[in-house]
Amino acid sequence: MVLLCRYGEIGLKGKNRIFFERKLQENMQFALKQHQLQGTIKRIDARFLVFCKQEHEALQALQKVFGLTSISTALITPLEYTIIEQAIQQLLEGKKFSTFGIQASRARKLFHSSQEIETELGRFVQERFQKKVQLDNPDLTLFVEIMDQAYLTTERIACFGGLPTGIEGKVLALLDSEESVFAAWLLMKRGCYIIPVALDGQKPVDITLLQNFYCTEKVRKAKDCKALLEIAREQRCQAMVTGQMLEQYQDLPVPLIIFRPLIAFEKETIKKRMEELYAVASC
Repeated sequence: MVLLCRYGEIGLKGKNRIFFERKLQENMQFALKQHQLQGTIKRIDARFLVFCKQEHEALQALQKVFGLTSISTALITPLEYTIIEQAIQQLLEGKKFSTFGIQASRARKLFHSSQEIETELGRFVQERFQKKVQLDNPDLTLFVEIMDQAYLTTERIACFGGLPTGIEGKVLALLDSEESVFAAWLLMKRGCYIIPVALDGQKPVDITLLQNFYCTEKVRKAKDCKALLEIAREQRCQAMVTGQMLEQYQDLPVPLIIFRPLIAFEKETIKKRMEELYAVASC
């Protein structure tokens, strides 16, 4: 078995794509290391293959790596129908379902067309398990991805997408509220490396959410805006993110680009989203 990891928008980056892929692979390796997991990561045909003995733990660790869109635990087989059918029997044995569908895709044209694969393997599952084919919302979907070999899975665990953290440089995060942590998280998702900062006298803010998504920076203290700018120069940050919402909007006396990603959010929406993120991050 192998973890089959998919990414989204970085596949559209043209000539810079390899740079994004390398950063994503680096972040994936870091995530495994943070959880004391040993694994080998291989890039192939717009996918990453992760070989790790602790598959469940590795999946949970990688699920929180920005840039990945989904992960599956997959069986690998040679490109031969007889062997693929044997693997399908192993994969589906004991699973409860009444209807099924086959979704085949090819990164390489080394095998039959997607439609032919779906027809042939659908016939096998129908005859072997005596189940009905249903294209819309079946009980079980068998995904068949053709690359150097065939990769078979019945699940796709959603990830958070976005861009690999660190690809867009460093940004100061002014942490003065719970909402500001969510604002920083949104910038991380867009590829920014976050430097958390709090002004003296402010109530401490819990950054567990950022840490669970692999922010390793400790909160720096600044007594005033001058000290904050010194941190920005030291860390080579040209921008800062805040948790300001529309009703809280105010100019900040710092010569930095200011990101306010929560400007169009309602407070209840932010609270609900943060609860969902903390639930995933605690897994």
